Amino acid sequence: MIVVGDGTDYSALLNKIKEAGLEGNIRLMGFVSERDKFLIMQRSKLLIYPSYEDTWAITVAEAIACGLEVVSYDLAAYKVFEGLLNKVEMGDTRKMAQTVVEIINKKNTGKYIERRKLARNGSFLDWNHVANKELAWIKELTLE
Repeated sequence: MIVVGDGTDYSALLNKIKEAGLEGNIRLMGFVSERDKFLIMQRSKLLIYPSYEDTWAITVAEAIACGLEVVSYDLAAYKVFEGLLNKVEMGDTRKMAQTVVEIINKKNTGKYIERRKLARNGSFLDWNHVANKELAWIKELTLE
């Protein structure tokens, strides 16, 4: 597993990895360049994105565009990716882990192949499509 990025919890995460004896299984990369980020994504199978809040998940869009399966919490910001994500209920870490294991073990392969075909279509990345979806969402919020 590769963890990209850093933050205030970086040292604590590194210590937990060492305590669990997982240094050979988990690599903390810290900050990486855009080029390296895409190289890592292109060599990966999935992105685990356990964010509790997001407004526009550029990382999720980039991962989908690279053909990765994405496992995330079910956030309103991800509506634009409908049908392209493996969403689990917010905070359900067991279900998130179970979904990751299923992807790694290639269970429900047909579902994942279909999702990759949709991702390759790429219409979700078209700015007109995104703007129309955002406008519809804003109208929905303001008319309530």
